[in-house]
Amino acid sequence: MKMFSKLAVAVALLSAACGGARADSTVLNTGLASPPGTYYGGGNTNDHWTVTNTSGGSHDGIELGLRAVLRNVGSITPTANVYFAPAGAGSPGRATWNFDFSLNLGSTGLKLSDFDGSSSMTITDLSNPSITRTFNPFAVADSRSYNGSTFQNHSTADPLSNHFGTEIAFQNSENITFGEFIPPGFNLNAETIYDIKFNLVGDSDGSAAGFSASDEIFVNTSPLPSVGSMGTAMLGLAGLGVVYRARTRKLAANPV
Repeated sequence: MKMFSKLAVAVALLSAACGGARADSTVLNTGLASPPGTYYGGGNTNDHWTVTNTSGGSHDGIELGLRAVLRNVGSITPTANVYFAPAGAGSPGRATWNFDFSLNLGSTGLKLSDFDGSSSMTITDLSNPSITRTFNPFAVADSRSYNGSTFQNHSTADPLSNHFGTEIAFQNSENITFGEFIPPGFNLNAETIYDIKFNLVGDSDGSAAGFSASDEIFVNTSPLPSVGSMGTAMLGLAGLGVVYRARTRKLAANPV
């Protein structure tokens, strides 16, 4: 699949993702609400996130964030929610890029324990959708969490799951080649687009039962397009601003 075709697929999926029952808003190339901001490790800048904020329902103010970063280098400036990273290994056996994910329940009064059993993240190779992996981000043991005032590091000896009842936020940065995230059939050198989606779903037995929200990015490991084809693609991307503005004004017929 040619580079322009891949980008067009990503743009189409981004447009489709702009719908929804509530009036959630997605903000591109931005920082996370601070405090707590970006806190999963030292020296990481609070920028270039794709952020979904929930509104128009019973749990306003939840923030989901995704971004891609160059491993051991720093954040990537996206085009819309498409992040460009080189294919191949940045260090032996590891992709050149990491995917960062963040959840902040804010002042909703909810805790991580209201979502830990039903939420998921999915990574899919759009050139070959059979290459896909779904996992529960709440189950990643070494995330860093926030309880509204203090931060806490976690590990396999003291995993995040031990603290679901007190924490309101968590973050992590992972590499697609790590065992629990690598899709079966993954090719480190493939020039393709990866669709990464964070689905937040309330547990049926908790205070957020029936609630759902999502955030989505694309990581493009193809060579950068020519000036001409990028200009054509940008015409399509520019129209997404209209979609986003319309989405923030949309009233939910059946808000959750």
